[in-house]
Amino acid sequence: MNERGTTLIELLIAMVAGSVVLLGIGSFYVATLRASHQDSAQTFLQRQGVLIIDEMARQIRPATAFTRGGCNADANSLQATQVINGNPVNFCFYKNGTQLNEDRPGGTANLLVGSPVPLTVSSFVSSPIINGKASTISFRLQDNAQNSMMFTTTLGRYN
Repeated sequence: MNERGTTLIELLIAMVAGSVVLLGIGSFYVATLRASHQDSAQTFLQRQGVLIIDEMARQIRPATAFTRGGCNADANSLQATQVINGNPVNFCFYKNGTQLNEDRPGGTANLLVGSPVPLTVSSFVSSPIINGKASTISFRLQDNAQNSMMFTTTLGRYN
């Protein structure tokens, strides 16, 4: 009988080929995992930015007065005054260190709280008020992995 086994060279070639295939699969997995984390981080930043813009719009749109620089000695802060039950109530938006704060009845709220990842604000800029009604607001959010996203919108009051 002519029985032939595998030689050492054939075995080594098969092991090298298998290793290359496994290395390629592993690299693809790591790249996919990295991209997934990046996408999740950008999603969290975008979600929190939209929530902040929505909160600001909710207070600015029904305002009877809208001023810039009237809060916390910050030239870029925004103050919206609403009349609630016949009394003027102020809502202020400003950057304080790495926080984006809203002063409202009942205290100060950090608008970055509630995100699934820790966030900071690295800039908050408001344009001068246009005709007493609108301002362009820009802010940059950043997570702890150094992913950042810039948000810019124009918000105005209806009254």
